[in-house]
Amino acid sequence: MKKNTDALIKARLYSTEERPFKRIQKRCTNLLESDTITEVGDARDRLIEEIELDFASFEAAIMRVQLLTDANRKEVARYEEMREEIRAYRFLEYIRYRYNQGRKEELMMLLSLTLF
Repeated sequence: MKKNTDALIKARLYSTEERPFKRIQKRCTNLLESDTITEVGDARDRLIEEIELDFASFEAAIMRVQLLTDANRKEVARYEEMREEIRAYRFLEYIRYRYNQGRKEELMMLLSLTLF
């Protein structure tokens, strides 16, 4: 199930960020295949404005992906810190348990191996 969820998230993100790129690609292909470059006046100004809007949208999509990537990296680092804290806590609980069982020599050896 986790595989399907991960694939769905990746596909959703990719298709969302892909739209502005596809618009730019389509507009450039249309420009190369037609004579719209030779248009003058309002039509040309409108075309330039639409292209600028497409690039602004594409830039925003790239910025969004970068922000998501940065946030994900920070979250992974935070989870790793939490995991280390849990491991340290479990280790201390293990030491307390062994100490209460009267295995002090074993604990001293374990601590010396761990600390040095």
